[in-house]
Amino acid sequence: MTLDKALVSLTGVGVPPFSLDGRRLVSVLERHTPVNGQLRQAALTLAGASSSASVEAAAAVLARSLWLFLGAQALPVLTELDEATQGAYQLSPRNQAVPIVEQSSLVRVRNAAMALSDRFGFRPMQRTRFATVASELTRNVLAYAGHGEALFTVLTGARLGVTLTVVDSGPGIADVELVFSGDYRSKTGLGMGLRGARAVSDELTVESTPGQGTVVTATFLCASGPSQRLAAP
Repeated sequence: MTLDKALVSLTGVGVPPFSLDGRRLVSVLERHTPVNGQLRQAALTLAGASSSASVEAAAAVLARSLWLFLGAQALPVLTELDEATQGAYQLSPRNQAVPIVEQSSLVRVRNAAMALSDRFGFRPMQRTRFATVASELTRNVLAYAGHGEALFTVLTGARLGVTLTVVDSGPGIADVELVFSGDYRSKTGLGMGLRGARAVSDELTVESTPGQGTVVTATFLCASGPSQRLAAP
């Protein structure tokens, strides 16, 4: 089936106004995969999205679909899709810094964690865990330090995933080992919050100096094996 016919069959109308980006997206996909209906539809839905919320939702669907079909090979394809569309959809994962200054920061940090989860094809449970840890660490900064910063760093080497580093200049933690021992209790839940975050992260470390602040680093890795399912066109 030609690209024009694919566009018509999927939309039910002629080539739509957004066909230029649609063509670019599908063209890249066709170079790397035997593009099936699901991938074509995801690409065309993204190209036709008209609001920031719908663009993000469609971008997440396309990224997750590529990880499902290609495994770790999805990463360079997402980068090429961004290059073909001048970064209009921000499909490839990228580093981010989110200031933590007020309660609304919780939403921004959590949304950033969920968006990166989608770009790395995290499964639903891992996506939820990453977003929960991001929220918990942000909540701790607001409760103990008042302000800080959440830094998302993309891992694209031998290990694929995301590292979240949450930094503050608050009072610090006097005894980190006590916090993780299970014997520590606080009214705002710091002890159980950090212990719980470590339990659901692939890695979590805490560096803290009383009177200077705390740095918590949580790492979430994605499955990097080759895809074992590729639907027929």
